[in-house]
This record gives sequence, C-alpha cells and structure tokens, in this order.
Amino acid sequence: MKLPKLTIQKFYGDSSTWLEFWGQFSNAIDNNPNLTQIDKFSYLKSLLGAHNVVAGFSLSEENYKAAVELLKNRFGRHDLVVNAHMTKLLNLKQVKNASNIKELRELYDSCEIQIRNLNSLGVVAESYGHLLRPIILKLIPSEIALDFNRKRLDYETFNVEELLLFLKKETESREATLGMQSSNQQIIGSKKENFKHSPKYSNFRRGTPTASALTTNVRNACVFCDNYEHDSISCKILSVFEKREKLRKEGRCYVCFRKFHVSSKCKFKLTPCKICHGNFYNTSICLNKLTNESTLPKESNSDAPLTTTAVSHCKIDKKDVCNKEVVLQTIYVNVECEHNSQTSLLLFDVGSQRTFVTSKLVSKLKAPIIRQENLQICSFAAIKPQTKAFGVTKLRLRNLKDKSRFIVIEALVTDVISNVTISLPRLTQDIKAKLASYYLPDARGSRPREVDILLGADYFYQVSCDRPVEKITNSLFLCDSLFGYSLCGTFEEGGNKMKNAAVLNLSALNAVREDLTCLWELESLGIRHVEDKISELDGEILNKFENNLKFVNKRYETGLLWKDDKRKLRKGVLMI
Repeated sequence: MKLPKLTIQKFYGDSSTWLEFWGQFSNAIDNNPNLTQIDKFSYLKSLLGAHNVVAGFSLSEENYKAAVELLKNRFGRHDLVVNAHMTKLLNLKQVKNASNIKELRELYDSCEIQIRNLNSLGVVAESYGHLLRPIILKLIPSEIALDFNRKRLDYETFNVEELLLFLKKETESREATLGMQSSNQQIIGSKKENFKHSPKYSNFRRGTPTASALTTNVRNACVFCDNYEHDSISCKILSVFEKREKLRKEGRCYVCFRKFHVSSKCKFKLTPCKICHGNFYNTSICLNKLTNESTLPKESNSDAPLTTTAVSHCKIDKKDVCNKEVVLQTIYVNVECEHNSQTSLLLFDVGSQRTFVTSKLVSKLKAPIIRQENLQICSFAAIKPQTKAFGVTKLRLRNLKDKSRFIVIEALVTDVISNVTISLPRLTQDIKAKLASYYLPDARGSRPREVDILLGADYFYQVSCDRPVEKITNSLFLCDSLFGYSLCGTFEEGGNKMKNAAVLNLSALNAVREDLTCLWELESLGIRHVEDKISELDGEILNKFENNLKFVNKRYETGLLWKDDKRKLRKGVLMI
C-alpha cells in the first residue's frame, strides 16, 4: 500500500508552533540514517521562513548541530512556548453576537487547541483556571455566559474543562438548529423556484408592492438623543447650545449632521438661515430663535443641578385705564466678554432668583457656554413648573461712564427675556429738573428697546449701593447702583390709554405652528445648513474666504488666501 506524500509546514518563528514543526522534522529528516548532515542542513534551511536566525550559517556538518541548538534555545525553550500559548489565549477575538455560530466555533476550537498544547507541556488547567475564567466569559456573549453561570453545580471551584464542555454543547446545539432551519428554507425555496416565471426585467422586485415601495420611509435615530420617534431637526430634548456642543465633540458636519467632513464642504449647503439671514446653518440651532426649543419632559432624570426660578409676564391692553406710567428699573450697561463688548439694556428684577441673558447678545459677544443647567420655570399664573435646559455663560458688566466699576456674573442663556419692548417714560419738566444733577444711563435715547439682560436676586444686592433711595415724587424713586442711577415707580401721564407691564416671559413654540412650517421649510426634506465650530485659525481663513466670495456671471469667484505674516525678500534674492 502506497501512502500519500507528507509535507512539512515551514517554521516562521512562532514559538507556539515549534513543537509541531520539530516533531515532523526530527521524525522525517533528523532521525533519518540515510541522510547526511549536509542534506539535513539543506532541508532545515529550506523549511525555515525568511530572515531566519541560521541564514548566515555555511552549509557544513559542524554548522548543522550548531544551528539545531540555536533554534532550540531560541524558539524551543519551555517558558517561551508556554508564554506563546498563553498569549494566544489572552488575545482571542470576542464574540459579540450569540447567533454568529462561525465565530463561536472558532473561539471554542482556539481555546481547545491552546489548552491541549499547554497540557502537553505539563501546564495543567487547574493552575491557571481562575485566571482564564473571566477572560473566556468576557469573550462569549452575555446570554451564553448567563446560561453557564445558571447551570453550574459547584461555585467553590472552577474547572476550565467544564466551561469548554458547555461551550462545545452550546455551539453544537446552535449548529444543529441552524442546519434544520437551513434545510427547511431550501425546501421552501425549491418549491418557489418551480412556480417562478422567467421575468422580462430581471432587476424588477416583484416581492414589493408598488405603493409600499413608494411610501417606504426608513427613519434614522436622532443624532442628539438616539431616539427613533423624531428626526434630528425636530429634537427638543437638548437645547441649542447642547446640540452644537454634541456636534462639535462627535466631529459631525453642522449641515447634514454626518461625520468625516466640515460644513464648508457639505453638499447640502444652499441658502442662509431663514431666521437671522446670516451664516449657513440650520434654523433648529439658530441662536436668534424667538423661543427656547430645549423643553424637557417633566419626569426628567437628568443629573444636572435643578433649581426653581420664579418669573412673570403680564400685558395690560385695555381702554379707560388709569393713566399712570409704571417705570421699570432699567439701566444701560456695557457687556463684555474677552475682547468683545456691547451696550445693552439691563432690567433689575428681584422676583427672579437667577440672572438671564438673551442668546442674541451671547452670539454677538461670542461668549462661550461654560456648563448646562436644568431649571424649573414657573411663569405667571402657571399651575405646574416647566423644566428647561439652559446654557450658562460668564459676562462682565461695566459702568458706561466709570470703567473701573464692573462686576463679573454668570447668566443663563435664553432665546427671549420679554416679548414687550420697554420705552423710556415721558417725564414732566418738573421731574427732569430734579434729575438734572444725576447720571442716568437709561435716559440717553427715547426709542423702545428690548431687554438683553435680566439681573435677578442672585446679583441684585451686589450691584446695589449703600446710599438710600431718593424720593423724586410720592410714587417715583431714584435708586443708585454700580452702573449709575435708575428710576422706578409710577407717575401720572396724560393721553396714554395703552399700558404694557413686563417682567419676564419664557415661552415655547406652538406645536401647530411647528407642524405647519414643516410644509414649506427645506429642512424637512433633509436640506440643512448648520454652522461648524472649528479652530480659531481655520475660522479666520473661512471668514476671509466667505468675505471675498463674489457671484459674477452666474458663478462664484474668490481670490487666493495670502498669509498676513509674509516676509520681505532681501535685495538680490529672486523668488522662483
């Protein structure tokens, strides 16, 4: 009987395969008396992989024995072989899905091979069983690990053989089940083939009805809250600042919310924002929106600090009311953030526990958001408080006249403080004469202004001065503060029948209005424009590019971007 030819696998320097290689080589070549030492050395060199340790040995009888000893000391040491097998056990690939039978089988076979090799080297499984137990349990899916722990009989000791036996039965059971299902599917498939007509158009899918194919809508999860019930544009779980921060941290495009490109290279960039008509970004994260879309569920379990802020809004619009003018305590201040500043109208309100600033002012100052807070907003005549998320920014409020008088505050960012504009009162000549010697920053103009900052009780008494309140009339008073004097109280004024009184109003968009705007907004079709937050240097380059961009003859043109710190060439130097 003629046996088939045996082939010895090459050895490439892996200590875990040394015993197998040397066993085959010694049995077939090294112990063969019909071969000379030079022949054995030739066979040995041909079976060693590239860059082996004996490549420089000349072909002689003396060098053969030296080469064999060198290989045994290099790759055949007991500790090296044991470490190689243990390393393979530690580097096994994790099986994440219990239905992936192929990976389960590969994991079991790899564990079986390495453990058997260690047993052949005299390393019993009991010596490393406690170390190997958590490693293998982490490699198998959680449901299989749960079944193993449930079926264990002895919790005091751990045997690797027990785990391997369980894994073997589990794999074989799943393979048998898969085989039965595959055979059933093949039978069903063969029956279908018997009744299958030869289609004229092979690419046409007759399994899907035409109407359902046209109306199929695959909804992706929201990139902000991972919720499948709404798209990313309609998300109200996070505030505008939280949305922008999440997009920046995850490296997403501010236009299409996808990764691996910036908004300046996004294909969905078409028109500017419809609210501020400025940069190209989505209206859902525009800082100039008139309402705060960050309304949270009332049962919110957020770990952010939770406080209660009492605010109010009241508008009186009646005929034949008493013609008394109510003067709210307002004052103009210089609001600063780093190198940016803006003169804004500030409203004192001790009825509010916290200080607020409009997102429009924050956008002009480019003030960063230092953290997020969740507040319970209880508006005037409200039965239950409403939980909302606000960004917190740090600003510096400075006196317009005396620059040395200022205070640093932390304010909550909201889209609007009051929908009612505040106009300066029309004072009588007697009151103007009494106020001539005082510095009133809020008396510099007469047109109505929106309130940009609401200074609550948290900072009110820090900016109040120790001077007593001066009485101008029986109901009109003059209050001194860090920013100057301001009027508050009431005085009679003739001819005005329409009155407005405002403290604070925080409202949300009407749900019906949102649904209607989706009918004509391009964002509902996936065409979105979002501002991208990038580095300061890249931002300057993009600003220069956009400022130089021109639309000429139905196409865009721009100049080259030159460096500002260009060096002057010395005389006699020619630039090529």
